Amino acid sequence: MASDTGLHLSAATYPGLEPACAAEMRELLSTSVTSVVEEPGVVTAELSGTETLPHYLARVQCALRVFIRLVRADGATMDELAAAVAAGLDGPALSRLLSGGGPCTFRVAAKVDGTGAVVRDAFERELLRIVKERLPEGRFSADLKAPRIIFFCQVMGDACHFGIDAFVDDIAKRDYKLFAHRASIGGVLAASLLRMVGYAGQGSLIDPFCGCGTIPIEAAYLASGAPVNGRKLARSPLGDLIRYGGPSPAATLAERSPSAGRLPAIHASDHDVSCIAAVRKNAKAGKVDGIVSSGRNDAAHLGAKHDDGSVAFIVSDPPQFSKATDHRRMERLYGDFLDEAWHILIPKGRMALLMHGTPLAPLIKKAGLVIVSDHTVRIGRHFTEERHVIICEKR
Repeated sequence: MASDTGLHLSAATYPGLEPACAAEMRELLSTSVTSVVEEPGVVTAELSGTETLPHYLARVQCALRVFIRLVRADGATMDELAAAVAAGLDGPALSRLLSGGGPCTFRVAAKVDGTGAVVRDAFERELLRIVKERLPEGRFSADLKAPRIIFFCQVMGDACHFGIDAFVDDIAKRDYKLFAHRASIGGVLAASLLRMVGYAGQGSLIDPFCGCGTIPIEAAYLASGAPVNGRKLARSPLGDLIRYGGPSPAATLAERSPSAGRLPAIHASDHDVSCIAAVRKNAKAGKVDGIVSSGRNDAAHLGAKHDDGSVAFIVSDPPQFSKATDHRRMERLYGDFLDEAWHILIPKGRMALLMHGTPLAPLIKKAGLVIVSDHTVRIGRHFTEERHVIICEKR
């Protein structure tokens, strides 16, 4: 396609994870990107071409949704948001994306900041009404179960981003996650943690509180370049824009054969044997079982499995303090874990921990680690649950 496409590709993510999402966009879209703009919960790239778009859509891990943006507008009231959506439907970009005269089914979806004044369910109903009114009735019809396209709208504060979803399937739900731990984090958050800590597929990585293995498996996809969204991409409504011709997971992993010495070292461990079983099954389902190793181990005794100065990255979602937990016992666990982490990390090695507000700073400093950053992230269906991403380093 010629340059100056006028297309804007937006990725919706959790507020606080925009830098990771933007870094992923720049890396995977590479030469097709003119500019990347970060806003709360949304990152938008202006595209000069679509050559690398299939590559990005196949591999994107840090986005809850990816959509071709039709309009971006400011407005806190329902009427202002409705006017913005109507303008997007009337613009030239929609006719370019949906060329052809055949019948087309659709549904609408919205993601709304729970701290704002807009109510998601009410806004979705209004969104559906507007779309029905603006689209030609003879060609377009609503279908909630099997739509060809999804009109998506993200409302964060006063900003409204409206467009056509690049997928009809939920890319935030990973196909490999067949066996889930009750407290496991999602793939989007796990992949973002990896990018925030600086992991790019090189250097050994461990997750000592692995649960069902989301973080190690996401690391394997990032390291291998295997398409995490390969199956879902085949059902994308964007047609000729995204004819993906990239390698399959099996072909990608074959290039990183053990004999070639290019397999990254990614290890998952947990004290619960049922978690280890879940990791192995999920890694096999995701076709990355050749990369992710796993085994039972106590986080307070990491040195029994890993030599001093042998690990480049530790990324984990550890158990959290709560009213029901024994705080002294938890402090001992964290103290032993952080001390072991200091020993096995290489100089300048980094660790990322997802915390629920637990005051770890004194224990981290006591272990000899330096806190590099403490990010606040808002997750959950309405972005109302706060988490902290603590990045620390061995110096």
